Amino acid sequence: MSSPEVERRLRQQGADVESLYEISTRVEDKIDAVDGKVDRLTVAVEQRLTGVEQRIDTVSENLTALNERLNASQTMLEQILARLDRS
Repeated sequence: MSSPEVERRLRQQGADVESLYEISTRVEDKIDAVDGKVDRLTVAVEQRLTGVEQRIDTVSENLTALNERLNASQTMLEQILARLDRS
């Protein structure tokens, strides 16, 4: 192999290595961008879930209060029916 051929191959290999570094840098940049998007989406989803949990807690409290009122109404109706039966 002649000296100019060796030099050409070395330059080509150097250029190939440089291209690989550039590709690696672009891939890392894209990974960083995707990672940032995932982080933002994670925060948004966590905030929405917190809101949903709060709404569920509110609905649960309202249902508990409604159940207590219904139980009180049922007790009152049973007492009224018992009085009517005695009459």
